[in-house]
Amino acid sequence: MPESTLIIDDQAGRAEAKFQKITITGTAAIVAMAKIQGYISSAGDVLHALRESGYYIGDAIVEMVLQDIGK
Repeated sequence: MPESTLIIDDQAGRAEAKFQKITITGTAAIVAMAKIQGYISSAGDVLHALRESGYYIGDAIVEMVLQDIGK
């Protein structure tokens, strides 16, 4: 299997992926990478827009991502 990363936020899915030794990341981390690489101007705006549209991202995750990227 080629090297790949699964983008998944579901807790049960993440647990199974880890069990299967599949590299994982979450949506919030993808947003952070997009900000770092200059694809978006504000990670906070994207994360908040996701939340406002009904996508669940916990406060602790949002705070951690914004802190990690210096925002």
